[in-house]
Amino acid sequence: MRIELGPTASVRWYERDRLDLEARKRIVPADVALDVGCGIRPQSLMAPKLLICCDPHREYIELLRHRFAGRHDVLLVNLPGESLVQALPDQSVDSVFLLDVLEHLPKGAGKELLAGCARIARKQVVAFTPLGYLEQDCAFGARDAWGLRGGAWQTHRSGWNPEDFDSSWEVLACRTYHLADSKGALLDPPFGAFWAIRTCTTDGDSPMRTAVLAESGAVGEQRLYDLLDESPYIMPFRVSSFRPGGPARILPKGVDRERSGNESRSVIEMLGMGLRLLNRGIRLAHVVRKTRSKALVVVEGNLGDMTCGYLASKVNFIPLFLYFPVGGARGFEQGWRQRLAGRLEAGIASSSRSILIPNDGAFGWGTLEPPIVVTTPTDFLRAILHAHRYRR
Repeated sequence: MRIELGPTASVRWYERDRLDLEARKRIVPADVALDVGCGIRPQSLMAPKLLICCDPHREYIELLRHRFAGRHDVLLVNLPGESLVQALPDQSVDSVFLLDVLEHLPKGAGKELLAGCARIARKQVVAFTPLGYLEQDCAFGARDAWGLRGGAWQTHRSGWNPEDFDSSWEVLACRTYHLADSKGALLDPPFGAFWAIRTCTTDGDSPMRTAVLAESGAVGEQRLYDLLDESPYIMPFRVSSFRPGGPARILPKGVDRERSGNESRSVIEMLGMGLRLLNRGIRLAHVVRKTRSKALVVVEGNLGDMTCGYLASKVNFIPLFLYFPVGGARGFEQGWRQRLAGRLEAGIASSSRSILIPNDGAFGWGTLEPPIVVTTPTDFLRAILHAHRYRR
C-alpha cells in the first residue's frame, strides 16, 4: 500500500485483490441505506434494516420487484437518483451508495449528486468509479451486460479522479482493477478504479423533524410518541390544537387544550367556524415551516385537526399522515351538517399521503388504499421516505 497526501482527498493505493477488501473494512453499519443506480445488483456491503433501491430504468426495478417480493426491508424507487436525493430531507438516511454511477453522469450533474448525497446522509457516502474516463458507448435500446434493454443508461459520460474529491473523503485506488470492458473484451493495459468514502462528522443529533397534532389524552398519542422516540432518525414534537382566538404554539407532551363543543350551529356560525379553522390552519402552517418539519401527523383526528393539518401540509408541501390507533372512520348522524362533516373528513383522508394504524384491524374508509401498519420506527420512516418521492 502507498499513501499520497495533498490538499484534496488522501489516496491509498492497493493491488487489485486487496482494494475491495480494504473498502469493506471502512463501511460502517447502517439501519437505513440508499443505493442510487442499483441496477439489478443492489449493494451487498451491508445488510441494513431498510434498503432503498433507486434506478431510472423500469426494467431493472421490475426485475428487483419480483426478486424481493414479500420483503418489507426493501423499498424500490423507479426514479433518477438525483430526483430522489433532491426530494429527501436532510440526514434522512444513514448511508448512500453510488457504485458505478458517477461515470454515467455529466461531470456537473455528478458533483451535484455527490453534494446532495452528503446532505441526506447521516453516516457515510460511498462511491465507486473507474480511475479516469473509461470509454463505453451504448446505443438507445441496446442490450446491456445483463442482456436487458438498459444499454442507453450504460454509456459513460464523464471520468473521475481522486482530485475531484476534497479532504472530507478517503480514496482507495488501484491502477489495474478492470481487466475487461462491459462486453467482456480484454483491456490492454488494464484500467484503474477507486473507492471514495465520506464518513460524516455529524453527531447524529439532527433527525428528521415530524410535527404531531394531537389532543392531550387521545387514544394512541402516547403510543405514537413511544414508537417515534425509539428512532434516532425522527424527532417528534407535539403541536397543540388551538383555541379559536389563541396563537399557534408548540407545547410539551401532556399539556391539555380546550375543545369547542359539538352542539348544532346555524349556517352563519358554521361559516364563522370555517374562517376560524382557516386562520388556525395558517398559523399551524407557520409553525410547521418555522420548525422545518418534513412531515405532519394528525393523531386520531377530530375534524378540526384534520382540516388544519390538511391546510398546513399543502402550504408547506409536506406529506400529511393520519394516525388512527383504534381504526375505523367515525359515523355521523344524518343531519346535513353531519353529512357535510362526514364528506369533508373522508375527502381529507383520501387526499392525505397515508393512513397509519398500529395493527391489522378493520378500517372504515373502504375506498382508500389499504392503510400502512406501523409497529416499528422503521415502518414510520419508510412511510415518510416513500411519501417524499411524490413531494407535492
